[in-house]
Amino acid sequence: MIIDTIYSLSSSTQTRSAIIMKHAILRINIMALLILFLTSILAPQLKVRPEPPQLPQPKPPIEYRPIRVLTPTPNMDVYSPLTIRGEARGFWFFEGSFPVRIVDSSGKELGQTIAQSSADWMTDDYIPFEATLQFSTPKTSGPLTLILEKDNPSGLPQHADSIKIPLQFKDNYNWVKVYFQNEKKNPNVIDCAKVFPVMRPVPKAEKAIARAALGHLIGGPDEAELSYGYFTAIPADAGINKLTIVNGVAYADFNDRFNFQVGGSCQIATIRAQVEETLKQFPSVKSVVISVNGQTELILEP
Repeated sequence: MIIDTIYSLSSSTQTRSAIIMKHAILRINIMALLILFLTSILAPQLKVRPEPPQLPQPKPPIEYRPIRVLTPTPNMDVYSPLTIRGEARGFWFFEGSFPVRIVDSSGKELGQTIAQSSADWMTDDYIPFEATLQFSTPKTSGPLTLILEKDNPSGLPQHADSIKIPLQFKDNYNWVKVYFQNEKKNPNVIDCAKVFPVMRPVPKAEKAIARAALGHLIGGPDEAELSYGYFTAIPADAGINKLTIVNGVAYADFNDRFNFQVGGSCQIATIRAQVEETLKQFPSVKSVVISVNGQTELILEP
């Protein structure tokens, strides 16, 4: 009897424990299902959203430059005399000109000149200018600085402005003049014998400097010079046979292309002036004799 009672109690206890265990497992399963359900709902909201794409920033406006310098360019090797060409807005000028100067690395002025334009400067548009600047050899090492100043007749600092260009000085060239016509400086070629110089470099090692200058003349204006109205009357493909200087007379002999299809008194006058002025810049030349393949007769005749 006692044993049966004990057995009955034991069975009742096991049944109760099993029920409790089942309830616990059921609660765990319910909680797991609830967690899965909540995760499926909230997970997309918990994900880190990618940053929005970067929109392209607007480019800054182009810098307003009242002056544009075509030559010299920054850090260019330069020598004296220095040719300066460019264009500036009309308000940069006064009476069609503005001052230009060059200083060494210590700020000492080496030379100054006036840039001029033959165009109407009473405008806000760009107009061309040109200047030739003679300057002394710097005594210090380091870069030079070319300063193009706005002409400021009032003298008031609020109206002052300038453009500075760093340059490098190289002293291994001689500079010679080469003469061309210019349709802007001599409109309609009113004076056929009036020619204008441009500067060209000749290495100091070159002994025949007069022939080198004549070679530059035969080569004609470069692109920058053409844009400023320079042109040559000498036919294309002309070449130099020989140049000799005796007792102050330069004898310049050219190939037959020099006289090819040359006609009209104006073209002939221009050709003669170009050759003679280019050679007469040298102290050893007082006069010039032009020939073609050794012949001086019927040369450069209208």
